Amino acid sequence: MKALLLTNQYPPHVYGGAGVHVEYLARELAKTMAVEVRCFGAQDVEAGNLRVRGFESDTASFTCPERLRSVFAAARRRTDFNAADIDADLVHCHTWYSYFGASCGS
Repeated sequence: MKALLLTNQYPPHVYGGAGVHVEYLARELAKTMAVEVRCFGAQDVEAGNLRVRGFESDTASFTCPERLRSVFAAARRRTDFNAADIDADLVHCHTWYSYFGASCGS
């Protein structure tokens, strides 16, 4: 069995309780199964059953107002989560940043 966790926050980019929750959830699940975490950032980690993949968005080409760039960057990363092959048996979306990533279907 494999679990996929989609999240905004994951170490070292943690600024609140959601990041702490996902870090602990991933660590505990990885004791019994393969776990992939897709998050915002440049992370690229493999440690035992845990694989962490960061997704970044380059907003330099965005022509929208500056205040909207982070919103559209989040939407792009959610799409990128989904566009990368998903081979998990269970997908956990953590917070609104990642919900679209679970709509992959099969």
